[in-house]
Amino acid sequence: METTEQETVAAPGTDTLNVQINFTTKDASVAFDQDAPILVPTSLKRYGLSEVVNHLLGQQDEPVPFSFLIDGELLSTSVQDFLTKRGLSSETVLNVEYIRSILPPSFLASYPHDDWISAVALQGQDIVTGSYDSLVRVWDQSQHCKATGIGHTNAIKAVAYAGSLTGQQANLATASMDRTLRLWQLHASGDALTCTAELRGHVASVESCDLHGTTLVSGSSDGILGLWDTSDELGQPYIATHQAKRKRQRGTGVGVLTSRQLKQTHSQPISQVMLNPQDASLAYSSSWDKSLIATDLTTMLPITTIQTGSPLFSLLSIPSLSIVLTGGQRSVQVHDLRSNQLTRSTLQGHGNFVSSLARAPIMSGVSNNAYLFASGSYDGDVRVWDLRNDRSLYVIGRTKQERKERQSTGSNQVMCVAWGEMGIVSGGEDCQLQINRGVHQSITASASA
Repeated sequence: METTEQETVAAPGTDTLNVQINFTTKDASVAFDQDAPILVPTSLKRYGLSEVVNHLLGQQDEPVPFSFLIDGELLSTSVQDFLTKRGLSSETVLNVEYIRSILPPSFLASYPHDDWISAVALQGQDIVTGSYDSLVRVWDQSQHCKATGIGHTNAIKAVAYAGSLTGQQANLATASMDRTLRLWQLHASGDALTCTAELRGHVASVESCDLHGTTLVSGSSDGILGLWDTSDELGQPYIATHQAKRKRQRGTGVGVLTSRQLKQTHSQPISQVMLNPQDASLAYSSSWDKSLIATDLTTMLPITTIQTGSPLFSLLSIPSLSIVLTGGQRSVQVHDLRSNQLTRSTLQGHGNFVSSLARAPIMSGVSNNAYLFASGSYDGDVRVWDLRNDRSLYVIGRTKQERKERQSTGSNQVMCVAWGEMGIVSGGEDCQLQINRGVHQSITASASA
């Protein structure tokens, strides 16, 4: 629909203040020509502005929900409140970008486990979980456990993958409270998971790991940052003291991989480590000691240290926006490592520790996903955020399922969250792996409608 002169949307005879708006969009499928600003009531909020745009598009019968960006900030109040907050008058001509709204995530499925789910990663159509029963499992989307990995002797705290699970190299890593990490390979048939190496060197619980190519980093509860190269030659299998007394022979177990470096980086437990997705020589680590540290892995020396003032429990790097997110006691903090400062107000909303952070998958034609992430918390909720807004978009609660008597204490604490093409996947103390329809899927569906 084309607008050739200033159009007024306010009803005639009303005393409502109006403001001039130039509407723009980067989505060609919902664009319209506008040669002059459009007058709209300043009392309108997102829904009212969405009605205006749908009217201009001629979409009244099948309206498309829109959200609105002004100076890069999502509008979450009325236009008048925005003007007041910015100290602007209604005489201002606003340039407003409209984008397709994010639809609420819907519950899809729940996969029962025998113990707490402490780690999750997504690989294509597969889901990899680590649990307090010391098992790593690979699931398909029909709730079928394709393969189970046995080897750890204590709870698994983290899982990480690089590339395909069925590649020639072992591309799945797990970290455990048994003070070791393990490398795994999924058989081509997809029905067997084989441990190919045991990584020894840490002397405390290994809380986190991340894998990029052959570079693996780990963080332990004694503040040690570990660096490993998964292509290094393996040593002889480890034999525990009680095994040696039974005269078990060397070579009967999996080979041991030793670390390249083990460096005291934090004074308290490391909660999470993460490699920079665009530069595997740079690692980030968050800790209970309230610090976020960026480490150059070529020297194992810190490049940047940010003291946050509260313990940190999770971490997420978003290189495309040059920021790192950390999860604290009840909030998510946004950091710009170039300035050593918080870049904006802390994102509030959770009622307990923020245990996990996950970025929305980057998909072709869905530019908004660059700003989206999910956070899981011990308050039992997963929240969906847009970095252009200081409030969460949606809250995903736990869906109650029947529990085995030996499974859960009744707590709904969320311990892990991941986000992939299949949706938002979370797990925790309720022993249920819950899948909610990914927000990006709703956007994609709208774009193709």
